Amino acid sequence: MIGTLVTGVSSVPDGEHFVILEFSSFMVPGDERSRTHPGHGYPEHTETTVQYVVYGDRASWEAEIKKRMTATLVYSPRQWAPLICRRPEIGVTVDVRIK
Repeated sequence: MIGTLVTGVSSVPDGEHFVILEFSSFMVPGDERSRTHPGHGYPEHTETTVQYVVYGDRASWEAEIKKRMTATLVYSPRQWAPLICRRPEIGVTVDVRIK
């Protein structure tokens, strides 16, 4: 099974689930004003991203980890991290007291 990219809070599964965090970065070039007039415009900088990829079951998650560990030229261990996550159920209780 291929992992599913979580794109918002509503797509994070309830309860225990199997995840691979994928880390990457990209360079954003600065504009001309920042080069010709330092302190103005926006300078060149690097943005870091993290993707939360969920696997439907433990077996598919473990298969992906094995694939990544044997394909060392493609996946660096520093660029991803496997996790077992548990999303708690959150409830709110209201207590009304009359004196």
